[in-house]
Amino acid sequence: RIATGRMSHLCLKNSFFFEGQDFSNDERVTRIVQDPTRHCIILYPGVGSTNLTPLGLEERSDLLATDKRLTVFVIDGTWRTARKMVRSTNLSQIQRVCFTPEKPSNFRVRKQPHAGCYSTIEAIHHLIGLIGHEKHFKVDERAHDNLIYAFDSMVEFQLKLMKEK
Repeated sequence: RIATGRMSHLCLKNSFFFEGQDFSNDERVTRIVQDPTRHCIILYPGVGSTNLTPLGLEERSDLLATDKRLTVFVIDGTWRTARKMVRSTNLSQIQRVCFTPEKPSNFRVRKQPHAGCYSTIEAIHHLIGLIGHEKHFKVDERAHDNLIYAFDSMVEFQLKLMKEK
């Protein structure tokens, strides 16, 4: 309902936005996954997911195949819906990565199921900060903080509306 995945897509150049729950037969998704010039990963926590936080710079670089274009699939939806999405046959074969959150989510208009759960936009922001140097993003310029600015502004606006009711 709040769609921080859509917000992220609007903030990020060269991003794609796919709607649905099962992408097994989605030709666009399959084309991206099978593109030999891309190294695809899914940002999704859980069993079988590689936690990037404790990895050193060299380990992350090895994991992220620096000779290919990194393509990150970020699942946006309820946790129940997200589980369905990652089971799509074309996505289930992709390596999963996650991270250990540094602080609780700022998503104060919705209760997160666990303390370590982030909204989609917060997760993308954190991932850029975590792997940006390896992928030659200009992380030090902090342009990715615009994601958090948009998110925090939305949260504050939602809280203001809730108080006015």
